[in-house]
Amino acid sequence: FINDIHADFCDCLTDIEIDFDEIVKQLNSNFKIKYFNLINLRTDAYILEKKLPAYCKLTLSSEYSILQLGKGVFPDNYSQYKSKQKTEFRRIIKKHKDKKHELIDCNISDFPISEIETLRDDMIQLGLRDENYLPDNQLLLIEELYNKGKIILNIVKTNNKINAVSFVIKDSTQYLTWIDMFDNSKMINIFNYISLITVLSSEDSVIINFGRGVYRYKILNFIPQSKDLFSLQIFSSKWQELKYNLERNILCFLKGFYKMLKK
Repeated sequence: FINDIHADFCDCLTDIEIDFDEIVKQLNSNFKIKYFNLINLRTDAYILEKKLPAYCKLTLSSEYSILQLGKGVFPDNYSQYKSKQKTEFRRIIKKHKDKKHELIDCNISDFPISEIETLRDDMIQLGLRDENYLPDNQLLLIEELYNKGKIILNIVKTNNKINAVSFVIKDSTQYLTWIDMFDNSKMINIFNYISLITVLSSEDSVIINFGRGVYRYKILNFIPQSKDLFSLQIFSSKWQELKYNLERNILCFLKGFYKMLKK
């Protein structure tokens, strides 16, 4: 089971039917494990296909957002956009008319690792990311996925220097924007997204998945459709369930209180 806090979507990597009673049996026989908390589940997750036993607690935990587009000319192929929104897109495009957009995969070009490393270092130096951002081992994984055809690169350049790049996971006609990198050029990441959506939707009907989290700039600029993500908890005892809920409520209160103090 993929169950990492940094994974946008989690699920079982199997088609074997899950025996929840066996899971509970293991919980009760292993006192070191207090509960299972399976996170970031979409409504179509394999683990949610069957009717859940009463002791399984399903709760709303987060959201993700998608943009579903018919084949056509962006932004006219999305009915949610009003004239004001379309005008803003055109303003951003005009602002970056000196930039070159490229959409590349392993069949077109080698992975531009040195240019990406330079952009990463620039982002850290500019204070846009911390010093631990995109470590070499993660970058090597991305390069491997790129070379296997799992990832495409959405790139904006000025005079052969990369201003922005998005690592996009491709699955048929669905595209998940995974990691965005960009310099301090104004609205450059939005321009990169506009360019990506324009190219992809001109060729076919597509779904652009913005991933987990409700990011204000994505919501305001692209008006995507929000969808729910769930968590599934299985506790070793009623006491552990009560303890978990109490700790969760206290943490939510403290987070809200901290945000209030920062205002």
